[in-house]
Amino acid sequence: MIDSAYRPTQQSRGGRPRPVIVKFQYNKQREMVRKLSFEAEKQQTLKQQNIGIGVQLPKEVRESRKPLYDVMRQAINSGKDARFVGKDLQINGQIYKAGNQERSANQ
Repeated sequence: MIDSAYRPTQQSRGGRPRPVIVKFQYNKQREMVRKLSFEAEKQQTLKQQNIGIGVQLPKEVRESRKPLYDVMRQAINSGKDARFVGKDLQINGQIYKAGNQERSANQ
């Protein structure tokens, strides 16, 4: 169930349409919508209609992830499992730290 939905009043850069921001009543519902968007058939339809689905993260988290995106791409291209968990990047279950130092995700 959608708790609220709105468009930001500020116009997007580059003349692109403004995003629609939706707040779900429960995180479980939000995750269900996100997971459904990963299905191949739905993914193709969304791509054709230029629609993306994502989670709005706090600025602090976005800023801490920025330098890690290149590392994540390299890990994925080399066949490793890489994902973000909060502010941290996990590669094959190990939390990545700058300087190629990794520590266990269980620590």
